Amino acid sequence: TEHGFVSLVPWPDDRLLTIWLDGRNMTGDGHGQGDMTLRSAVLDASGTVTQRHRVDGRTCECCATSAVRVGDEALLAYRDRSNSEVRDISVTRFDGEQWSDPTRLHTDDWNIEGCPVNGPALASEGEAVVAAWFTAAGGTPRVKAALSTDGGRHFTDPVVVAEGNTQGRVDAVLLDDGTAVVSWLGTRGDRGQVQVRAVRADRGLSPVSTLAALPSASRHVGFPKLAQSGNHLYGVWVGRDNPSHPSEVQMARMRLDDGPTR
Repeated sequence: TEHGFVSLVPWPDDRLLTIWLDGRNMTGDGHGQGDMTLRSAVLDASGTVTQRHRVDGRTCECCATSAVRVGDEALLAYRDRSNSEVRDISVTRFDGEQWSDPTRLHTDDWNIEGCPVNGPALASEGEAVVAAWFTAAGGTPRVKAALSTDGGRHFTDPVVVAEGNTQGRVDAVLLDDGTAVVSWLGTRGDRGQVQVRAVRADRGLSPVSTLAALPSASRHVGFPKLAQSGNHLYGVWVGRDNPSHPSEVQMARMRLDDGPTR
C-alpha cells in the first residue's frame, strides 16, 4: 500500500495528531485502481496509537496535506477527488473526538483525471488562518489564497496571487499583524523562481517579490518551503549549482520590509 504526505499537529498531553494519505484500498501497480483515503490517528509519547479515523474515503492520490492547530481544534486542508474527477481543495476540522464533514474551500471545479501533485498550504496565528492553493481550472494556472478570522470556519472569497507563469507548489506564513505571505514556484522561460506576495484583508495584494532565482522549475526542485523569523523570510528548496553535483537543500533570505510588506 501507499502511505505518505503526512501532516503533524502538536496535541495535548505530549501527543501528536497525525494525518496521512493511505492507499490500503488501492490495488495493482500505479494509481487509478481503488481509492486513496485520508486517515488520522493520535500518537502519544510511548508510541501508542489511538483515535484512528478515516477522514475521507476518496482523495487525490499524491497531493500533500496541510494541517494547523486553531484553539482546541485542528484544521486540515487537502486535495479532494469527486466521482467526476473534480479535484478541488477541501477542509475539515478535528475537535479531539471526531472530524467534521469535509467542505470545499472554494468551487474552482478543476476537472483533471490525473493527480497534479500540488497540495494546499495552511498557516495560522491564533484564530487567524490563511489557506493557499494551486488550480488550473479552465486551463489557466493560478495560485489563490483566502483568509479566515474565526479559525477556518469561514473564509473570504479567494484572491488570485499568481496567474499564468506558475507551477504552484505553494506555502504560506502568517505574520503577527495578520498579514499573510504566500510563496509559489514561478517560471521565467526555462528557469524557476521562488516568488512571494503579501495578502492583506484591508489592503489587498502587495507587489510580487522574487525570493530566489533557480536554474529550473522541474520537479527536482521539490516543494519550496517558507518560514518567518523576526523581520526575515526564509525559503528553502532542493537544488544544485552544477548538474554534475548531488542535490542539496538550498536557502534564501529576504527582509520583510524589502519584499512583500514594503
